Amino acid sequence: MLELFRAASSPVIRRLAIAAALLASSSVSSLSQTMPACNDPVTVKSVEASYKFSDAQMGGTFQAIKDVKETGNGKTIKNFHKYESDTAHIDGVRYCEGVAVLGGGKTDKVYFRIPHMVDGEKHTFKPDICSTRLYSFLGECKDFKPQ
Repeated sequence: MLELFRAASSPVIRRLAIAAALLASSSVSSLSQTMPACNDPVTVKSVEASYKFSDAQMGGTFQAIKDVKETGNGKTIKNFHKYESDTAHIDGVRYCEGVAVLGGGKTDKVYFRIPHMVDGEKHTFKPDICSTRLYSFLGECKDFKPQ
């Protein structure tokens, strides 16, 4: 990765390389086994990107996520699907909520969880979001709240 930064010939290219490196880590894959806090900047950016993508399908007035707080912790996710491999498992989950700021002074409650997925030596913390506005098929987002 260092070679990529050194090879960047201009400040704009350098910034793009840094942004690409941050996006590559936006799944919050980590060598450490420490689950990020709900208000961790990388976690919030990932939640914002997910919300913005879904909101764009509905006209897109999303501006930011604010007032992020932790609502609890758990040991696993009820409906966990093994995305990575047969050896992947959840080793804890952090539950969070925040407020999506929309255009026109509107807001939307956002729930998200940060599962600690372990697959061999790989530890991944990729936030998963829910909003009753964007994901009405998930009911009241009950799987995104501590049980």
